[in-house]
Amino acid sequence: MCINLWHRREIEQAWLETLTHQPAEFSPSAEHQAIILEALHEVGMMLLELPTNAAKAFLLAEACQMTQKEVAHELGVSTRMVRKYLAQAMLQCMLLEARHTASHLSVSEFPHES
Repeated sequence: MCINLWHRREIEQAWLETLTHQPAEFSPSAEHQAIILEALHEVGMMLLELPTNAAKAFLLAEACQMTQKEVAHELGVSTRMVRKYLAQAMLQCMLLEARHTASHLSVSEFPHES
């Protein structure tokens, strides 16, 4: 639990630091900031659950905009392994999105059968 709290604070600090570099007119509302922080936290937790190299590959490819070849070189693996790692991470992202969508659907949105 302490690790989760530390991880959450680290994510929040990174987000707040990012906001300080934004012009005030582009700053999101407090509500939007809370939504973004929650999403960042969920992605961070998802990354912690992935195998280490899969999480590293995902971050290098997505956050650092590295090519698969560059990621492979950085991790000391083949580009085929990088594709496998990225597929693992993307699957977890899709599952996270599916859980998020499902949690926001209400039973009343579905027609009742008579």
